[in-house]
Amino acid sequence: MRLSPHFTLKEATASRRAKAEGIINLPTPTEIICLIHTAYNILEPCRTHFGVPFSPSSWFRSLALNRALKSKDTSQHVKAEAVDFTIPGVATLTLFLFIRDALEYDQVIYEVRPGKKGKLAKTWVHCSFKIKYNWHQALSFDGKNFKNFSTGLTP
Repeated sequence: MRLSPHFTLKEATASRRAKAEGIINLPTPTEIICLIHTAYNILEPCRTHFGVPFSPSSWFRSLALNRALKSKDTSQHVKAEAVDFTIPGVATLTLFLFIRDALEYDQVIYEVRPGKKGKLAKTWVHCSFKIKYNWHQALSFDGKNFKNFSTGLTP
């Protein structure tokens, strides 16, 4: 099922962890509507702006999958409102700033996890979109601490 011109339900539900543990990761019809809104309001504008094909690394998570990942039950991934992604060839900070400054969103987080034993840090953008009442909260997260990065500031 296609959620938008460039993104599918298969991409939204893809999970190596779910597959490995036999977890069913299928959204309800209401959650599919949220996935469609996230695709059109977050992913499609990024695809169009940067002109580069990409696939999200984490999007919808059933409650069972979310718990297997040791994430909070309140995660917007469970509500089909959040997506984690990078775009090949685009600096993660550039992606974060584009979303922060140009799009409607609930929360955008520039996530950085330090590299282990000489490896590079891992970075990605977490972005959520709600059909109503988006907060426009821009943050960075280093795995331990959140910092607020409203318009005009950079991490």
